[in-house]
Amino acid sequence: MNGNIAQLQAGTFGSQAAMQAVLRALLTTHPDIDVLLRALKFEGEEALSLLLGMHVPDASLDAFRDTWNHLVPFPDGGPDSLDPRL
Repeated sequence: MNGNIAQLQAGTFGSQAAMQAVLRALLTTHPDIDVLLRALKFEGEEALSLLLGMHVPDASLDAFRDTWNHLVPFPDGGPDSLDPRL
């Protein structure tokens, strides 16, 4: 049973890493990065607010924030108002 769980976790991690790489490539090539960053900031805050209202476990909130922050592009030195990280 533990072997199946470890295999499932490993597969999930690999799938998540692949999705993150693809999404980051798509996001970082957006033709208008400022518009994208504003939209990401809004959507991230909205999604986090909904999760908080659902009273999900802290581990779920942490996983959401970690995944979100690894996906969203943020150019170093950009204005804080456009920082989409949570």
